[in-house]
Amino acid sequence: AVILPATRGDGWIECRLGRLPAPAPGAPGPATILIRPEDLELRRADADAAAPGSLAVVRDAAFAGATTTLRLDWADGSGSTTFVCRAPSSRPFAAGDRVSVSLAGPVHIFA
Repeated sequence: AVILPATRGDGWIECRLGRLPAPAPGAPGPATILIRPEDLELRRADADAAAPGSLAVVRDAAFAGATTTLRLDWADGSGSTTFVCRAPSSRPFAAGDRVSVSLAGPVHIFA
């Protein structure tokens, strides 16, 4: 799982992936969110255009049939750990590739 610090507001949650709809009501303030690796979407980051989401760098990739498991680091050097994402093998990524990370599924909030 990818665990990120976040701030919860009235009907929204904000984290490094942007402002997202909150999946459930709750008190505003600091929060922690959990995202399943398959609920992240990766796109190649074009150096000439701003890509949506946060930028990351592929550390390594392991082919696993229909999917590839990727280990990534945030491109800005922030964040305490490397995180994992699963992407379709039809969209291959290699170590060193810069990618834009965005949300493609639900987040789970822990207050």
